[in-house]
Amino acid sequence: AISHRRTSLLKDELIEYGYSPAEGVYVKSRVEYIIYKKLQTAARESSAFSFKYEELYELNDKPYNYHPDFVLHMADGRTIYWEHLGKVTSPSYLRMWDQRKHTYTARGDLSKLLTTDELSGIDDEKIESIINKIVSNELETEDSSNRFSDMHFSLR
Repeated sequence: AISHRRTSLLKDELIEYGYSPAEGVYVKSRVEYIIYKKLQTAARESSAFSFKYEELYELNDKPYNYHPDFVLHMADGRTIYWEHLGKVTSPSYLRMWDQRKHTYTARGDLSKLLTTDELSGIDDEKIESIINKIVSNELETEDSSNRFSDMHFSLR
C-alpha cells in the first residue's frame, strides 16, 4: 500500500492551505475563505482599502515572524491586523494566542488588532458589518473583557 512507503510524492507544502479564494491564494480554513471573499468584494467595490492574506509581520527580535490572517491597508493610512481565532476552545491555542497578543501589545500595535471567533456560528451579514465598521473607522468591541483584543467580534 502507498501509505507504507516513505515518499515525498504525497507531501505538499500547501496541504495545510486547503481553500483557494483567488488565483494563487490559499487559505487554511473555510472561515478564512469566507472572510477573504467578503474582503475581496468590499475592496473591489470601494477604494477604501486593500488587503493581503498572511502578509509578513516582521519580528526583528525573534528567530521567527508572524503572518496575520489578513492585513488591511486603509486609504486613510491605517493598518488593521485581522486575526481569526478559529480554535479558542483549545487551551494550547489560547496560550499561543496570549503570546501573540503580548507581541502586538509590546510593539504598540494592539490598537490595530481586530479579532474574530466563530463560537456562535457565522453570518455573511455580520462579516460585511465588521468590514463596514473597519472602513468607517467605527469599531467598538463586542467583548468588554478584551480577552482576545481591544476589537473582538463574533462572526454571528
